Amino acid sequence: MLKSVSKILATALALMLVVASIACLAETRQVRELDGYEPIDSESHYAIYTVWEGEATEDGGISSGKIVDEVSEVEPHEFDKDGVCVLCGYELPVIPVGGDDDDDDDDTTTTTKTADTTETTETADTTETTETTEAAEQFTNASGITVAVGAPAAETLKQVFAAIPANTEVSFDGVDKEVADALIAALNEGATPAELLEILANFPTQLIDGVPCYVVTISYTDAAGTPVTENYAFSTADGTLVKVF
Repeated sequence: MLKSVSKILATALALMLVVASIACLAETRQVRELDGYEPIDSESHYAIYTVWEGEATEDGGISSGKIVDEVSEVEPHEFDKDGVCVLCGYELPVIPVGGDDDDDDDDTTTTTKTADTTETTETADTTETTETTEAAEQFTNASGITVAVGAPAAETLKQVFAAIPANTEVSFDGVDKEVADALIAALNEGATPAELLEILANFPTQLIDGVPCYVVTISYTDAAGTPVTENYAFSTADGTLVKVF
């Protein structure tokens, strides 16, 4: 009889161990721990997580565990009023605002006059003579500004960016962040045409109307919430505007 009792106790103990093992397995849980963020471009960043696995607790966490994986997820930026992502710290490029200094105004006025017409007036003997040259071909972009064929890249791009509403996110297609940031910095710092041409050489090239060009493609959302994508083609020879499309 003692043998029977021992056998029953041993069987019961084995069953308890099996049940306990199943219970432990059922209470195993994985949790993710945020390690930080890494910027990707002007639109998004990586959220980097470490995955832990261990014994589950009642509050939804784990009491102990081990690292089983690391994952990265693409998330959109969350910009504050100054254009800085509050999560990863990415800062939107500073776009020069039109009319902020006399030099910009003078340059724009000179370009417009040269591109459209040249007028010479003589008043010494009350005789007025007007000389009109052939107007250069012009393009009107989505912001409503007019740019002329033959205008320098710096002038053209400053006009384009100045017309985009403040704190608007602008992305550059076909180039990495370093090249895009270098272009914005060159425009803000008044780079020479030669310096700007060196930066444009990093952009995609395309034959436009028979002219080899560097093509700057920008994308943004206008004040009405409409997505806009525009291509500005500049001659590889001298960096002047060839076409907007």
